[in-house]
Amino acid sequence: MRRGGLSVLIVVLGLGGASAAADGSCAVAEGPQRRVAAVPAAFVLALDDGTRIRLAGVVWPRPGDGEAARRALAGLAVGRPVRLAAAGAADRHGRLPARAVRDDGLDLSVALAAAGLALAAGAPRLTTCERDILAAEAAARAARRGGWGDGRLAVERAADPALSAGAGRFAVVAGRVWSVGRAGRTHYLNFGPRWRLDFTVTIAESDAQVLASRGLAPAVLPGAEIRVRGWLDAREGGFLRLAGPEEIERVGGFAPAGEGG
Repeated sequence: MRRGGLSVLIVVLGLGGASAAADGSCAVAEGPQRRVAAVPAAFVLALDDGTRIRLAGVVWPRPGDGEAARRALAGLAVGRPVRLAAAGAADRHGRLPARAVRDDGLDLSVALAAAGLALAAGAPRLTTCERDILAAEAAARAARRGGWGDGRLAVERAADPALSAGAGRFAVVAGRVWSVGRAGRTHYLNFGPRWRLDFTVTIAESDAQVLASRGLAPAVLPGAEIRVRGWLDAREGGFLRLAGPEEIERVGGFAPAGEGG
């Protein structure tokens, strides 16, 4: 499927939820179709039966600044039947988080990420289907499509002092790990010598065990260039608490602590 010059991964989901097939692709589950009546906000679908859906798996880094994504989604979805895969409980606005797939197989979350109009949202665990959003985001970033080309999206640097003022927004951050620490069941990745003042990432012990099985145990990360994603918390230098092991990846080699930033 090609629309607006974009190649899009085809993912078909059922109303009961997405599941991975034995071959690693996303399985088809039959379910009723709903028609999209409007797109009142970025990542929000208003269905013809009055239901409001918040697309799962994607996010825009700055709340209230997703008009381009809203317009693109409206062009892709309004008047089209979709199948839904619920991804949690309704939010305080009554919107149900769900993946939405058009009648022709176009996954709307993947399409927005592929267009450079969304970031792959962090999640405790990702299915094969959700990893498709990460792959679409990576392709858009490499091709500098959408927000990656006009500066609205960027991989931020861990050394950027602006991260300390970013509480409440979603960010993708890259940098070289200076040191690691641990307190109880929480691991700390420090991105500078002043751990109270420099960017810090925390990892729960359960997630650290998963990362260890992938060769990414916190203890081996000093000197590694990594990329993380998630919601920033308030702290001098910036602070990010990983929601799950899928939110961290190594993007470069190793160097002595203190080189890079």
